[in-house]
Amino acid sequence: MKNDKTEVIDLKAINKEKKKRKSRQKKDHLGIWKYFIAIGGVAIVTILFFTVWFYNARGGLVEITLDDYLKYNKLEERTVVYIGSDDEISKEFTPVIQDLARIRGHQYYYLDITDIKEGERITKLQNVFVPTQNNLIVPMVLVIEKGQIVDTRSDKTQGNPSGMMAGYLNRETFIKFLKENHVY
Repeated sequence: MKNDKTEVIDLKAINKEKKKRKSRQKKDHLGIWKYFIAIGGVAIVTILFFTVWFYNARGGLVEITLDDYLKYNKLEERTVVYIGSDDEISKEFTPVIQDLARIRGHQYYYLDITDIKEGERITKLQNVFVPTQNNLIVPMVLVIEKGQIVDTRSDKTQGNPSGMMAGYLNRETFIKFLKENHVY
C-alpha cells in the first residue's frame, strides 16, 4: 500500500477567504481615513472660530441684523453703528470704516439694509433713533448712547444730531466726526 499524503485543496474556498480578507482591509483603511477627515474637519472649524474671534476682538466691522439694531436703543454705552447697502457710495465707504476700526482696535456695528424690502421694517429702521426722520440715506453712521443718537449741539431744534452723519463720507470727514463724538 502506498502511503498517500495528498490533500485536496478547495480553490474556491481559498479565493473566497482572500476576498473577505481584502474587503476587511479596505473597510479598516476607510475607517482610518474617516477618522482623519473628522479630526481635520474639527481642526478647521476650531481654527476658523478662533480666527473670527480674534478678528472681532481686535476691532473691525461686526455685521448685525435688523433685530439686533432695533435692540440697540437699550444700550447704555457709546456705540458706533454703520448702516449701508450695496450702493456705490456704501461700497466705497465700507473699506474705509473697516480699516479705521481695525487700526484703532474698535468694533463698529454694520447693518446691511440691501435685503430689507418690507415697508414696515424700513419704517422701524428709520424711526428707531430719530422718530421724525422721514427718509433713510445710506451710508449713514450713528453714534448711539443710552438709546439715543449722541447730540452735542446747543440748538437741537433743527438739523441732524451731531452723532448722525449720512451720505458720502471720506476718511478725513469720518475721523473728524468720530473725534467730535468722542469715539475716536
